[in-house]
Amino acid sequence: MGKGTRSRENRNTDVLAASSKKNNNVKKNNTTLILSVVCILLVGICLFVTIGNSVVNGGGAIRRTVSIETENYKINNGIVTYFFGNIYQNYLSTYSDYLSAIGLDPNKSLKNQQFSSDGQTWFDYIMKSALTQIKQTVLMCEAAKEAGMSLSDDEIKTVNNYIKAMKQQANAAGYTGLDAYLSTAIGAGVNEDVFRQCLEMELLSDKYYNEYSDSLNFTDEQYEEYYKEHDHDFSCCDYKTYRFNVDADKDATDIENAEALLKAREDAKALAAAKTPEEFDQILRDYLTAQAADEEKDEETSEETDDKDPIEEAIANTLVEKLQYNTTNEFSKWAFEEGRAANETKIIEESDYVSVYMIVKPSYRSEDPTMNVRRIIIATSEYESKDAAKAKADEILAQFLAGDKTGAAFAELAKEFSYDSSAEENGGLQENYVAGAEYGSKFDTWCSDEARKVGDAAVIENATYGYEVVFYESEGIAEWAKQADSELRIADYEAKIEALAEQFKYTENEDKINKINA
Repeated sequence: MGKGTRSRENRNTDVLAASSKKNNNVKKNNTTLILSVVCILLVGICLFVTIGNSVVNGGGAIRRTVSIETENYKINNGIVTYFFGNIYQNYLSTYSDYLSAIGLDPNKSLKNQQFSSDGQTWFDYIMKSALTQIKQTVLMCEAAKEAGMSLSDDEIKTVNNYIKAMKQQANAAGYTGLDAYLSTAIGAGVNEDVFRQCLEMELLSDKYYNEYSDSLNFTDEQYEEYYKEHDHDFSCCDYKTYRFNVDADKDATDIENAEALLKAREDAKALAAAKTPEEFDQILRDYLTAQAADEEKDEETSEETDDKDPIEEAIANTLVEKLQYNTTNEFSKWAFEEGRAANETKIIEESDYVSVYMIVKPSYRSEDPTMNVRRIIIATSEYESKDAAKAKADEILAQFLAGDKTGAAFAELAKEFSYDSSAEENGGLQENYVAGAEYGSKFDTWCSDEARKVGDAAVIENATYGYEVVFYESEGIAEWAKQADSELRIADYEAKIEALAEQFKYTENEDKINKINA
């Protein structure tokens, strides 16, 4: 079901909205963090070099300009550029196919491109997100410092290894050194020293936050109380829908267009007369069968290569589960009105089609359990070949299945074999995973399988590393409780950041920040 046309400004606002919040679903780890930075650099160096090309020389002056301060940290514009550049390059790589639609030209200065109707530029918008990330990172580092926390020798070694890898990449790309490579890929003023400072700050920030987050324990009573205060945020419903296209040739007359619309309305009205989901399916089945018969008369039938019945597949696809409440969507507003009951239908007319909706399960909160899954990451880079990595993953799975097949046993294997350094502490455990959270990944496909049950284990592909061994250890808390937990953690985190800002005297100099060239 489409969400309708939205303004460019609203679409833009959605993109970086999550960047101001910590990810409370999956904790960050050192390896993942640095690899993500490297991936952004590789994309940036290959595709988008607007920021870096503006100034390669003069980086010293940029690094001497201190624009953000706390009691123990002085953040210069080279560091600010690092955060700004990473957000910008990630944005470009993610939305490269839609840049013209949202009014962003990577070959022009961001300061001269309007983002919103109130005069905000793309520079203003991306910088706002960068400053939010800097504030969070620096203040968590201050808290870590106060708590006597620092990076371990192994964590420092991890940073050194990736800087070494970046130098090799710079040489392979034909650059005279890492400084020139970083300046072009991220932005003027970013050199090896800045790169190191930023990586170390992000690692320390996440190390502190992960430990702090582990100390937070919300009760069932707190989840229920939060739900009572924000029940609409948890509302979802199941429904069926089918869209009748207004079929008319592009050169059709007004009369022909009107006739096509009338036909779509009549078909929609017939389907909306259904009293149950089963009747909905049968009416649609009869309609599609008649449509298929008409098409066979007009066209030569091709030999079927797919065993699936297209009509039954279309009917199955009419069911949508767990639609969340959305005030901007016409159907959603109707579906979540007080007193809405199962089997009610509604017709909504758009310019090119007429849609029929039937409520299957009215407003409810999802009591479906989340999943506690353990994961062992097997990186192809650590083996002679992809086949060798796959063989190792298969060997680990076989070893696990030959034992008592418990979470504790899997955790020991994760500590020994996982490429993910956080497995040393958590045994590869990902608690309370909600199907769809990593949509598009093989891991999510495996978790979302309707046949998935506690005790299942397998080897699956991992797009970033190579392979992973996974084990569904147990059911977690209900999905609605997971949502409440995440929101409570976000609220706690935001409050903590503001408290730390007061404690450590966080200040920003807007004039100096605006001197950054982008």
